[in-house]
Amino acid sequence: MKRTSAFLLILIAPLVLLAIFSLNYMRGSDVVPAKMPNNVLFSSATSRELLTPINPRASHHLRMPTAQRSNHQIVDGLLQQFESGDGEALDAKLVAAHFADILRRLKDGDPIAARLLHQSLATCKGSYSPKELNDLRISASSRNDEIALRSIAAISAACSPFSGEQIAADWEIVKAGIDLGDDSLKVQYYTLDPGVPSFDSRYSRRLAEYNDEALAHLNQAASDGFPDAYWALGDAYMEGKIVPRDFLRAYGYQLAWLESQRATFLPSEWEAFHSALVRDFGTRLTAEQQLDAQFLANRLLSGDNS
Repeated sequence: MKRTSAFLLILIAPLVLLAIFSLNYMRGSDVVPAKMPNNVLFSSATSRELLTPINPRASHHLRMPTAQRSNHQIVDGLLQQFESGDGEALDAKLVAAHFADILRRLKDGDPIAARLLHQSLATCKGSYSPKELNDLRISASSRNDEIALRSIAAISAACSPFSGEQIAADWEIVKAGIDLGDDSLKVQYYTLDPGVPSFDSRYSRRLAEYNDEALAHLNQAASDGFPDAYWALGDAYMEGKIVPRDFLRAYGYQLAWLESQRATFLPSEWEAFHSALVRDFGTRLTAEQQLDAQFLANRLLSGDNS
């Protein structure tokens, strides 16, 4: 028996040594060093965990065979696809699989990464749980409701690849993009869902922060001449959401947006839109107030957002 054990040890020992040698080699010169940027700070524990620098010994930092695309190439492709305006066609599974790598690009100072992740996550905030989706699917199937089934399938395809922690990080992702000076995310902040009170302990802090900062972000984007900020401010003054309701300023901001977008409309479309605005605010404002709103719009378009 002892002789048999010794014989087996002789056979196995070289294999063990070979495995150890291979592992050490993989952990050595064949590793791409991880970059450790610190220009973006996230406030929540969840996001800090998500943005913890990746272990440089992790397998996805090893050089891969030339036949397989690297994470770097895949993320480049996703960012290029998004920047080209084809963001709606992004593969949610691919974005979720490379979530940490896209976050790394955001940490490196790329606001496009923030916009890509926000678009991917925004529709999932407050969405149905997998169990709820399954219950809805069963109910729709029993009614042969094809429209409901297609909607459920679309929600599932867009949201099921992402974890709850990833979805909860959307707020911090938008904030990081704002810190990088992205005007579109300053506007998106105005429509951002702070969370669900019963599920997210950060809801109260986020809501207070939102009320304090949303108007400042919109005003900054408007001062930068970002057209969507005009429309968002017009909506804010119309609804009284983050500012007191003010129909004169609402009209002025919406006129500024419409004028800034004149080149994107057919002349007949632009006139129809303008006529609808005039009719809507004509019942809310006096003739003198309408002139003041037009003056405000002209001032905004000249770069004066005071």
